[in-house]
Amino acid sequence: MAEEAKKPLVYYSRIRELLRGVYEGKEQKLNVSKESKDPMIGWLEDLIALALEALVEAMPHKTKGEQEGQLSRKTVKKGDITKGKRVLKQKMAEPAKKKK
Repeated sequence: MAEEAKKPLVYYSRIRELLRGVYEGKEQKLNVSKESKDPMIGWLEDLIALALEALVEAMPHKTKGEQEGQLSRKTVKKGDITKGKRVLKQKMAEPAKKKK
């Protein structure tokens, strides 16, 4: 079977209005060139992946037994989102580690 093409998480048509400042009523409006659309979508998808990693990191994990380190529940609650935002801010504030 042929491999299915990966569908993007973010569609440019959905964020175009945000860039133009329509949703928030901002004064600053941005235009995006054709060649920068795909890199921008990739960058936003990377940010979504980082945010989801921070959310999972902030959720409660088991501390004892064979299942140590696994999530103690799979349901995301409101408090987890608040903790996840805090973890993401900390990750974004950390300086990038240099590779040797």
